[in-house]
Amino acid sequence: MEEKNDESGTNICDLPDPVLVLIISSLPTKEVVRTSLLSKRWRHLWKDISEIDLKEGGYEEIQLFRAFVSKLLVVFDCSNLTKFTFSCNVRENATKVNEWLCGFINPGIEELILDLKMIEKPLVFPHHLFTFARLTKFHLNMDQILNLPSSILLPSLRSLSLKKIIFPDSSSAHRLFSGCPSLEVLTLVYCNWMNVKAITISSRLLQNVVIRDCKYDDDEEDDY
Repeated sequence: MEEKNDESGTNICDLPDPVLVLIISSLPTKEVVRTSLLSKRWRHLWKDISEIDLKEGGYEEIQLFRAFVSKLLVVFDCSNLTKFTFSCNVRENATKVNEWLCGFINPGIEELILDLKMIEKPLVFPHHLFTFARLTKFHLNMDQILNLPSSILLPSLRSLSLKKIIFPDSSSAHRLFSGCPSLEVLTLVYCNWMNVKAITISSRLLQNVVIRDCKYDDDEEDDY
């Protein structure tokens, strides 16, 4: 019976590389990289993943996190990425974070989730980010002015979520919303509209709009 089970069973190492890559892609990014220590076959397997999730931990892990992200950017081929999730407290490291964003964000990205807090100096996004043809989901949490390029076209973007961003003026806000013709879900939470006199949000595919203004937060818990 044992011999029969051994012959009919399948070891994880018997699986083809694409299946192994799919399996390890569900792990946290740090754990994915650690699979390179398993054997010679696994040494470079992790480099074929298409999703990266980087989240800064507690204060005592800050230096380790920064070193890990910088090294990852050097050894990983970011052209394979279709989903990038990045969360950190920027503090005085705006220059380094700008370098990371420009390195990881590529035109093949389909989902981009950025949570950037405690920003002491301006962050700069690559302008070509706002012309990505394959981007379908974009979440940005950033308490800072969102400087937008003169030309914006995100033809595949279906879900846009902005939190705490500051719109520089009415024309920039208008360019952003009008440049998303496929938008279905729009979420605007605690955004600063002080520089915006008027704005029109119009999309023939728009199905769900959530707007929460911080000045109402103490009185109402529901979204607006």
